Amino acid sequence: MLTSEEWRYREGETPPPEAIVGAWPLDAEGGLGLFEPNPGFLPSGPRVPTDPADAAIRLALGGDVDAAGQIVPLLWSAVLETPVSEDGSPLVGSSPDDVPCVVVVTAAVNRARVEAPLWRRVSAAELVGLLPAATDVLINPDGPAAMRLLADVFCDGPPPDAPQAGPASQHKSAEERRRLPDRDSGTDSSRPRPGHVGVWGGSLPDEVEMNSLPPHVE
Repeated sequence: MLTSEEWRYREGETPPPEAIVGAWPLDAEGGLGLFEPNPGFLPSGPRVPTDPADAAIRLALGGDVDAAGQIVPLLWSAVLETPVSEDGSPLVGSSPDDVPCVVVVTAAVNRARVEAPLWRRVSAAELVGLLPAATDVLINPDGPAAMRLLADVFCDGPPPDAPQAGPASQHKSAEERRRLPDRDSGTDSSRPRPGHVGVWGGSLPDEVEMNSLPPHVE
């Protein structure tokens, strides 16, 4: 279970539902399943990431190359949601840079920003089989850290040598998570940086709280 860093564990206490970011269910053999975001999680503000993938995207948009390399593994290790038509096929829209895209959200908070009548929960592997030709993946549109991910990069999945995304991968120091965009460097956050897996990224709000994940893991 992954809880918000703002919630402090005390012996004998159970975190309230709104403080639980999500959890990795265990299978019959004790292996980790896909990360399940908690629909009841309430971030205290736009500076707080909604889930591990959102946290990695925020860090990547701030210039963190290592975090950029974690985006695809984290997406492939989580339950995602996409707006669909009545037959269950993903709806295609346009990104802010006018590229056909299928929308993907990583948490319920991000879903609330997208007007769509129907949603479908999918794994990344399932979404690969549903993506129409010549469409990219638009992650968390209209949120504090949206990103257009190249379809080829998404569909290829995590590199073979990528570490397994799970609770252990969420243990970074507060200093590693405090890397903020250099707002005086003249760098346009909408442009890809070295090692960046996306080709379009939304602007981050001032003083993004990059150290909001991970907090307490059980």
